[in-house]
Amino acid sequence: MFPLREKSRFNSSVPTLNDEVIQAFRTSEELRNRLLYSFTVMLAFYGLECREGENAEIVIAKSGEYLSRKREWIEQFNHNYLRLTRILTL
Repeated sequence: MFPLREKSRFNSSVPTLNDEVIQAFRTSEELRNRLLYSFTVMLAFYGLECREGENAEIVIAKSGEYLSRKREWIEQFNHNYLRLTRILTL
């Protein structure tokens, strides 16, 4: 859902980013909106939410569901923890 330029060490079939794909996201509001929706869904899975901070900056914060959701990923080598670190690499 959140590809990188580098190939995954765990799944060789995962798509990677290239300049053409990056340019498509820069020029397509629909693609950016879909990515934002996916990001919001993933944040909810982790018990996080996106808020607007000062100067219209984006702030990621714990949601009201954080305590119950953290059990799904908080361990360092858990698959969902690794997925989160991949998203943050973006």
